[in-house]
Amino acid sequence: MFNLAAKRLSGLDSGFLALDNPTMHLHIGVLLLLRDELQREDSALDRVKSQFSSRIDAMENFQSRVVEVPLGIVEPFWARVQDFKIDDHIVEANFQGDFSELMRYSGDFISKPLAKDRPLWQVEVVDSIQDRPGSFAVIAKIHHALIDGVMGIEVLANLFDFEPNPSSFWGGDIERELDSDGELNSIEIFTSIIGDVLNKVREAPKIVDMLGRAALDFVNYTKTEENTSHLPALFTAPRTPMSGSLTAERVVTFLDLPLDRFKELARELNVTVNDLSMAVVSFALDRYLEMLGHQGGEDLVSMMPMSNPGRDRSTANQISALLVSLGNSISDPVDRIKFISAATKKAKEFHRRAQLERVTSATSLMPPALTSALSNLAHRLRAFDAISPAFNILISSVKGPSSPLYLAGSELVSVIPFGPLAESVPLNVTVVSYCADLVFGIVSDERSRSSLDTFANFITAVFEELSTTVLPME
Repeated sequence: MFNLAAKRLSGLDSGFLALDNPTMHLHIGVLLLLRDELQREDSALDRVKSQFSSRIDAMENFQSRVVEVPLGIVEPFWARVQDFKIDDHIVEANFQGDFSELMRYSGDFISKPLAKDRPLWQVEVVDSIQDRPGSFAVIAKIHHALIDGVMGIEVLANLFDFEPNPSSFWGGDIERELDSDGELNSIEIFTSIIGDVLNKVREAPKIVDMLGRAALDFVNYTKTEENTSHLPALFTAPRTPMSGSLTAERVVTFLDLPLDRFKELARELNVTVNDLSMAVVSFALDRYLEMLGHQGGEDLVSMMPMSNPGRDRSTANQISALLVSLGNSISDPVDRIKFISAATKKAKEFHRRAQLERVTSATSLMPPALTSALSNLAHRLRAFDAISPAFNILISSVKGPSSPLYLAGSELVSVIPFGPLAESVPLNVTVVSYCADLVFGIVSDERSRSSLDTFANFITAVFEELSTTVLPME
């Protein structure tokens, strides 16, 4: 049983949910490695469940499921599940093996879509790792309809403590008002849907006008050759051996780099950590695609998610995105890094100028049922085998905590993020800083099973080469 929340999914959240198809699963994954060298009577699974249970009321919609409206003509409701059980969402992983096998297991875990008839998250606890004594792991997947990348870090903050055994929750008493004031009857539901449809009809001309202005702004902004080269248009990315429709399987790997050295290199080049991350991935992508037989020479395109200004603490997605050139036609390392830095600056400038966070409201014009039907039709027809990709890779960066965190008394050692893939874009690199490390979580599909670790090695090699070339000798 459940109560309907007097709250709808936003158009963007609903769109993320509706875009799911058999090969495109829009959930965010994470592998958390924890160290616990104490001999405890209770298991890691029991302690993780206890921590979640004590904090889950501070995590909006984590006890709510999505309830579709008839015919899918408007966004669905969040509905609080009255018989919610933590045991349905946090289970012991069926895993025994070493860390390399755990990475394969994690890829299999995020390959499986989340069930839509229950709250949109799932956790598995690995109580031991053969080659890492005293450690255990938590693998989680959360649908993008529930959180974005920045909010994912804030969710972690709710779950974790700043010391091993605090006397109380650092956030104080949890007093979140739970979803709804009572059950909505069928008349209330019908009235709400009709009101929503009428409101969309009234707002449609304003939203269409806003979209037209944003498109005109983009055309005017990219009239100069310099701006055009930095901010490419949609579906103009070159085809590569990685282009084409997704498979359902996910393959993951990761690497970590010393955060202090990475920041030092960024300062020396007068660019941001995000700029340098994109540049390092750009050079590694050159080598990876060359290994796959790609001729190269054309600028590849990355989608760059951006957190909207003035975002509140709601779990609703509050992101926009722009396409940014990775400057692969530029061979000189420093010149390419400067080019990417200029491109990200122009993307942020255009984001502010065009108020793209408002443009995301246009997602509410597309009925969820139509979005879902189009996504599934494109999957069945393998449409993305034939058309140019919207972009070649998704690269995102999230700043994490600089001090150690603890979960149920155990120290969080590493955070390894796994971002979602898009059709014809089977490569996602999500970069998260935590304490002294900068972690690159890399996700692809079945076509990269035998080569993704090589791509990760290329990223490490590029960073070392740039450090040797650019940083002053000690």
